[in-house]
Amino acid sequence: MDPVNLAACDDGIRQELFLIFVAGGILTLFLVYRLFRSANSSTRHVGLQVCYLANFWITHWIAIPVYFLPWYCGENANFSLLGAREGLYGLLGFTVGAALVTYLTGSREKTFGPPPEIPRQIRHRFLYLGLVFYVLSSLAIGVNGVAAILSGGQLFLVAGVVLSVWSAYRRGDRRGALQWVLISFLFPFMTVIRAGFLGFGIVALLPIAIAALIWMPKKNFAKLAVWGLVGGYLGLSVFVTYMRDRSDLRRAVWGKQAYSNRLTQMANTFGNFEWFSPQDPHHMAAIDGRLNQNYLVGAAVVYIENTKEWAVGRTLRDAALGLIPRLLWPDKPTAGSGNLVSQYTGIEFAEGTSVGIGQIMEFYVNFGSPMVFFGLFLFGGVLAWLDRVAARALLSGSVNRFIPAYLVGLSMQQVGGSLVEVVASAAGSLAIAYAFNILSGRNAPRRRAARPVPVAG
Repeated sequence: MDPVNLAACDDGIRQELFLIFVAGGILTLFLVYRLFRSANSSTRHVGLQVCYLANFWITHWIAIPVYFLPWYCGENANFSLLGAREGLYGLLGFTVGAALVTYLTGSREKTFGPPPEIPRQIRHRFLYLGLVFYVLSSLAIGVNGVAAILSGGQLFLVAGVVLSVWSAYRRGDRRGALQWVLISFLFPFMTVIRAGFLGFGIVALLPIAIAALIWMPKKNFAKLAVWGLVGGYLGLSVFVTYMRDRSDLRRAVWGKQAYSNRLTQMANTFGNFEWFSPQDPHHMAAIDGRLNQNYLVGAAVVYIENTKEWAVGRTLRDAALGLIPRLLWPDKPTAGSGNLVSQYTGIEFAEGTSVGIGQIMEFYVNFGSPMVFFGLFLFGGVLAWLDRVAARALLSGSVNRFIPAYLVGLSMQQVGGSLVEVVASAAGSLAIAYAFNILSGRNAPRRRAARPVPVAG
């Protein structure tokens, strides 16, 4: 056995990874329990923090248990351990930031009184607007200066479905809420058929499914945990089935074959569905290879320790410049994940391959582990505040306050993307939201919320 695999099978590495995984699980459960423990959890959040945690687990945490298995010896264990350490610093920062802001903004308050109805035509406007931007994005590929606007505009589709789920639950129409959730499962299907990527559709699906769980009547934490485990297992099964035939699917999509051919390939793939099994080495390799951002983070830690080539705020400056649309500044320097991963890891990827730097790595390459903690501290705090604002807006019937807060929160869900992409998407969605409010010539119905009454709990 070669030295790399010997290191990968080292019991010391496995034990430390196990401790890191458990610590991350405790932090996650602490935050999720605080959010869901009240029967009136909908006064506290609309799922933005939980959604970020879910994306974080998919990107960084779900691959760690692969190394606990005695029959699996991956080649990425050393780097994965270093990356997992940084991920734990980030998760700790996120938890502290979110818990602190939740406490400071009145986490012990509860609002009484039924929320006003959101008219159907208003909900459908956002659905139609999101569909328009979805179609335009496929027609404007490569058009300079519009990518961020189109990306932000597509988030209206998710927001429209979430508003429809909320309205259905508010009317007591559980079947209607379930129908909207089932419709949202088309998002992964659409992104695979159109672009050959499953991940984009999952990112769109998660906030809808999580919001539905928040508003589900007569819920308890144990029931939510069971639903989460079931959903996680189904998601892993879909992932390993997709990965098995990904090359065939992308050949059909990227080869611009007819949609009938793409649908046929999709039917063949999922017609031969595979249930996830930790005993299957192909399943373990797929998870370790595609859902293990820790490996790249660890590679960056080693590379920078050897070269001392820190970014020292360069990518943070680029993210700030992302607030300025390229339409207003045509010569704005190009930034984004691009070659950043290769630049700070020394790993060369195949030509045309785009690898996201992710927030953990990006914060690390600028100022090290303290920046990882502080950066995710800010993310957690901002998402907790947006969660609160969006929840209160729904309870008061103010769609015009809900949409900007919720769209910015959705833009921040790109755990595996660059800060430039997060900022540009947030700026684009905000610009469209405010422009839509002005051009629509009317505001959503508003009603003063009932006076918050402090309660113990």
